[in-house]
Amino acid sequence: MRIHFLLALAFVMMLTPSPAYAYYGGSIDLISDVHSVCPCDIISSDEMVLELTNYGTGSDTFFISMEIPEGWSGFIVPETTLASGESVYLDPAWITPPCGTEPGVYKIRFIAESAMSGKIADEEMELDIMRCHDVQLSGETSVGTCKGKEVTSSVTVKNIGKGKETFILSTDSEWASVYPHQVTIDPWGEASVQVRMKPADGFIGNKDITLTAVSSSTYADDDMKIQLTANNCYQFSASVVPTEDVICMGDSGEYYIQIDNKGTKSDTYMIVTPAWARADKSTVTVAAGSRGNVRVTAIPPETGDLILSVFVSSDTQSTEAVTVESIVKSVDCRDGVVMIMPPEASICIGEGTEYSVRIENNGNVPTTYTLDATVGSSLSREKLILGPGEVQNVILTIDAAEKAGTFPVSVDAYVDGVPVDADASTLIVRTCYDAGLIVRPNNDDACIGDMLSFDVIVKNNGEYDDTYELLYPGGEADFDLEPGEINELDIVIDVTDEWNDVTEIPFVLTSSNGIRAEKVIVQNVTPPGTCYSVDVSLLDEEDSEITTVIGYGSPVGVKISNTGNRKSVFFLSVDGPEWAYVSDASVELEPGEEKEVYLYISPTYDVKEGSYTMSLLAESDSSFSATDIKAKVLSDFESPEEEAPELEGGLTGMFISNPLPLEITLISMMAFFTVLLVVLRFIIFR
Repeated sequence: MRIHFLLALAFVMMLTPSPAYAYYGGSIDLISDVHSVCPCDIISSDEMVLELTNYGTGSDTFFISMEIPEGWSGFIVPETTLASGESVYLDPAWITPPCGTEPGVYKIRFIAESAMSGKIADEEMELDIMRCHDVQLSGETSVGTCKGKEVTSSVTVKNIGKGKETFILSTDSEWASVYPHQVTIDPWGEASVQVRMKPADGFIGNKDITLTAVSSSTYADDDMKIQLTANNCYQFSASVVPTEDVICMGDSGEYYIQIDNKGTKSDTYMIVTPAWARADKSTVTVAAGSRGNVRVTAIPPETGDLILSVFVSSDTQSTEAVTVESIVKSVDCRDGVVMIMPPEASICIGEGTEYSVRIENNGNVPTTYTLDATVGSSLSREKLILGPGEVQNVILTIDAAEKAGTFPVSVDAYVDGVPVDADASTLIVRTCYDAGLIVRPNNDDACIGDMLSFDVIVKNNGEYDDTYELLYPGGEADFDLEPGEINELDIVIDVTDEWNDVTEIPFVLTSSNGIRAEKVIVQNVTPPGTCYSVDVSLLDEEDSEITTVIGYGSPVGVKISNTGNRKSVFFLSVDGPEWAYVSDASVELEPGEEKEVYLYISPTYDVKEGSYTMSLLAESDSSFSATDIKAKVLSDFESPEEEAPELEGGLTGMFISNPLPLEITLISMMAFFTVLLVVLRFIIFR
């Protein structure tokens, strides 16, 4: 017995640690390799795997910290307690280098301090910060243009980083702009932007313009210089020959405009003359270093010294322009006088009138006069031959005026194409009769059978009373209005079967004084099947064939659905035997609304056995749907044989349990050995 006791005592001593040999300490190990990351990226404990091991002889608490570069952010679990020989991965832990961190290798130190002994274990990690974000600009570095002219250069923006980024583009000069000013590019992708450059007016020479691309979220940036060269492409001089001339009134003189292109490019020049002169061409193109000529024919409008002023401008460079002048001495060889009576007349729109035109030859030679009147009028004679001092009258007729306002009425007298005199009168055209028509529809899409409503406003914009007639599909309205009076009408029009999907609805207003106004309203008409539609379906599809017994009732659930887009009332009925009826005579449903009703099938005692078919109908003025039910009528119930329920489990009906968990097994064994020791001790020391 004592031998058993000594063996038990030795076993207990082996399990009990001795304080005389207690030791405390630990080690921290970096399981992962050296890491490479981008600025702004987070390196977590999933990547920098840190393992702390307590190699002391007893439990110990370790205080954990890390040393990171200044400005960085990070976190590591501050402390942990481990049993002797126990290891743990330090989690959570993370480090984030700032977005502006320069590329390079940085050292990170992890420290674990024993609470029992104060001993420190550390581990160092090298973190390689890479240049993960970068951008590259490329394109023309030299662009030429003409003075004051805009030029566009295409620049490629390439993302040579490893992440998708947005870059903001700008220039350092008010002469340049970039479009778009912001681009988002995938890694190693590229985008094209346009740099628009325009030198200041008058600038000739070179100017450097810097284009910059800066990431909106990282440190990536790049710039490139574009040299803008502004050339004096368009420069010219002009002169007129002769610079002075004498022309008899009624005759014409010829002048030549000489244009010398002193620029570096071919250019087109525009020629603008006064009204009494005419150039043989309005534009002339002259090659660089060459001369061009334009012939100008002048017919002086009056006697005296006149200035023939011709404006010459570059069609390409609008700022390049000159005016050349020649003195025209006009001598009065022939003359005439034109006078219109009355000096002012007034009529209504649609009316006409007449003027008397007096022509007098106050020259010293017989003269043939050609008369020209205002557009919209006519002369009783357009050519007269008058001796010196002779006078004749012609009639000037004004056609029917088309619009109100004050208009000049003039007659010009020419001698051999040269104007000698003119006179003008004033014609006042009044709005005696006029009307305004406004039609405002109060409808959206319409359906056949709808009543469309319109607000129609008619205003008498004339100066006198008038009688009006308004015609519209299916009706008309007659009324009188005083000047300025308004009539507001509520017009209702039926939508008939003849209307198409898109129908034009005309409103025509006429008056007794010839006024006509029309407004056409375009109305969308929806097909009846879209406006009004119903669907009848069984709640249970198996109810399409049922079995019932004479003298008993069988309800069948039916769903009525409004599948149109208008609220409708649907009338329900049964097409079949009298002993089948529906629970509701009608249902009112909003668009998309559904309602459940019941079809009761109750064969009376006088009904014979057999199969019957009946239909539940749902219909409105514009829609219809039905569902069929077949009923088998019996004189008594027929019960089908009941099937034996299936048994669950194995062939024997026994249940097989799972094996005990490992934890329960270990606990049972420990309890067994404890009881065994107690029994042994009782036997030895009894």
